[in-house]
Amino acid sequence: MNQKSNKLEVTYEVERLKKIELDEYCKELGIETKKRNQSDLVEAMYNYQRAEIDEAIKSGNCLDLLKLKVNNLADEYANKLKEKIIVRRKKETNEAEDH
Repeated sequence: MNQKSNKLEVTYEVERLKKIELDEYCKELGIETKKRNQSDLVEAMYNYQRAEIDEAIKSGNCLDLLKLKVNNLADEYANKLKEKIIVRRKKETNEAEDH
């Protein structure tokens, strides 16, 4: 099972990534990006993810892959929530200082 990249692997819908972000993510996973447009890279990402699932099924590591994906999803959600809290606290602090 491939555990190269945890930062985007689970939840980001690859269609929503900017081309630069998609290029970076694909490179991290070892997917060739040269001379590929965004839709080609999106398709390559889905093919990569499907191959990862197929490999987990073949090797009997489905549960491990599922646990990894769920943990990555939880970590990403927690990080996004933490960022929102930080931004909100700064905003509240600035508003309090202005009054």
